[in-house]
Amino acid sequence: MRISGLSKRVVAVVLAGMFGAAAVASPALAVAPDYQPYGAGSTLSLYNDARTVLVGRIVVTANSGAGWDISVCDHHSDGYVVTGRFDAGASGVVAVSTPGYNQCTYRHFSTINKYRLAWNTYATGWYLP
Repeated sequence: MRISGLSKRVVAVVLAGMFGAAAVASPALAVAPDYQPYGAGSTLSLYNDARTVLVGRIVVTANSGAGWDISVCDHHSDGYVVTGRFDAGASGVVAVSTPGYNQCTYRHFSTINKYRLAWNTYATGWYLP
């Protein structure tokens, strides 16, 4: 059976579209969280699976006066921002995002029940401060 030139082009376009769609649907990085509690707070970092690329980090520290001081930092130049989501008690869940790559956002909360880190389409589970 002989395939005409037009049919070959159609098949090539269809295959290119399938592979292109698969490439776009693939995440830029496979990521995993790293949670480190310490005496006066905790750190939640997001690394690639090989732990060679730090994507973002949230540091939660007990304030000596009262409440919690937080920093949300973006460490990966990929066009996505890092967002911390904080369950601030009566205030509900508050989102704090970074302005962009290699930048941090700082904030104070009187109460944090739990928090999580989000990047691109990925979000960690909830962690204690």
